Amino acid sequence: MGNKKIWIINDQDVQYATEHVLQILHKGIRLKRNDNDEVSVICVGVNREDELKKLFQYGADRVIFCEQREGYSISLYVKCIATMLEDKLPDVILFPASITGRQTAAMLSVRFNAGLTACCTDIKYDGDKERYVFIRPAMSESVLAKITCINEKLQMCTIKENIFESRFVTNEITFNVEYFSYTEKGLDKNIEVLERKALDLKERVDIKSAKIVFVVGRGMKHSMDLCKTVARQYGAVVVGTKAAVEEKMIQENRQIGQSGISISPDICVALGVSGATQHMVGIKGAQVIIAVNTDVNAPIFEYSDYVIVDKGENILAELAK
Repeated sequence: MGNKKIWIINDQDVQYATEHVLQILHKGIRLKRNDNDEVSVICVGVNREDELKKLFQYGADRVIFCEQREGYSISLYVKCIATMLEDKLPDVILFPASITGRQTAAMLSVRFNAGLTACCTDIKYDGDKERYVFIRPAMSESVLAKITCINEKLQMCTIKENIFESRFVTNEITFNVEYFSYTEKGLDKNIEVLERKALDLKERVDIKSAKIVFVVGRGMKHSMDLCKTVARQYGAVVVGTKAAVEEKMIQENRQIGQSGISISPDICVALGVSGATQHMVGIKGAQVIIAVNTDVNAPIFEYSDYVIVDKGENILAELAK
């Protein structure tokens, strides 16, 4: 039973101590079995001392930093981290389940033949088998699967935002930064940018910062136009359950629940949402939950502050007035 090295990979080159990374960092600290285990945050980009300092304030034992000034490149980024791995092989690597985090985890998993579990909701350490156990929803979110990597020493997973909490540790820090050097000649010669396309500004909605949220379930399939109209009237953001995504009612990036995002608005209006456990994970942080459902026994009513037994479209019609 040697000392365990736990890595958290940071995919930002502007802000290293994002709330997402701080949440993963706190989980990494909780995975330590003793003071000899080490939690390191890996940062690639421009040196920002204030951001690195914050990582230590939230409990990091070490920051491994590689300065790159050439600008963002996923190819360069992955090669840099791969070189770090070859030099100092950790036991487990935790990635944010962001676009960059998922891409990086997948490419490194193939390169190092490492086990990779996607979108974990929890991680535990099995002392008997000396293995990490990765927990994630499976079978349309009806069960929680416990996954272990048995063929390779290196184990990896991606973690969604707002699954764990962040926790400030101390202002009395030891600035333990290890500087790593990586230089590649002829950067990305095999990559050609064919087109740059900006996202539609209408789709750039900060769901996690929304104060009022309408959550729709499958039962609202024929009332989405009304729902969006009323949401605009009240300055609300429309999100939905996995069923709503499957029915093409909303975009996948607006899905809440275990396999989607977690939100904590001031007011959450749930329309036609049954309230299965995997859905409630996404809205449990709301200050006030107003549930509208035609089923008087809908599970969501047990978690709600206000309950309305009616059709969602009837309530929206009243709100529209």
